[in-house]
Amino acid sequence: MGNPVNRTSSGAAPVFEENDSIIEKDGVTPTFQPSPSFHLPALAIPTVSKQKFVCPLKHISALRELIPRVTKIAVIGWRARERNCLDMLTAGLRKPVRFIAACADEAAANETLSRLQAAGVAGDFQAMPGSFTEFAQSRRMESFVEAAARA
Repeated sequence: MGNPVNRTSSGAAPVFEENDSIIEKDGVTPTFQPSPSFHLPALAIPTVSKQKFVCPLKHISALRELIPRVTKIAVIGWRARERNCLDMLTAGLRKPVRFIAACADEAAANETLSRLQAAGVAGDFQAMPGSFTEFAQSRRMESFVEAAARA
C-alpha cells in the first residue's frame, strides 16, 4: 500500500502527496483493446481554484495515454470549469467525440457543454433534460453505452 492519506485538521478533503495511493490492487493499467471496452477511472477533478488532480499519478498517466482513443464521453454532474482538465481534453482528443451531459438540469448541462466547446473541445454535444436522477432512472446511459459499443 502507499503512504497513508494526510487528512487536514479542518475536515477538508484529504491531501495527497505525489507518491500516495488511494487504492492499490493487483492488475494492470488499462490499455487499448480492439474490442469495445469501457474504463471507469478513479479520478477526482480539482476544483476551479486547485490545479492538481486528487488521485495517484498512475491514474493521470493512464488517462493521458487513453484520451486520444476516446470516442464518447458521458459527463455526469461536472461543470467543466477546471482549466487543467479542459486543457487535457483539448490537447488529448485527436478527433471530435460524442458527449452526453446530465447535470442538475438541462440548462446546467448546456452550460457545461458550452464550456467544453469554448475550451476548444470538438464533438457532438447532447444535453439531457431533467436532473441526473431522472437521467439515471430513464436508463439513457445504457443506450449511450450501447451506441458506443456499435460505433
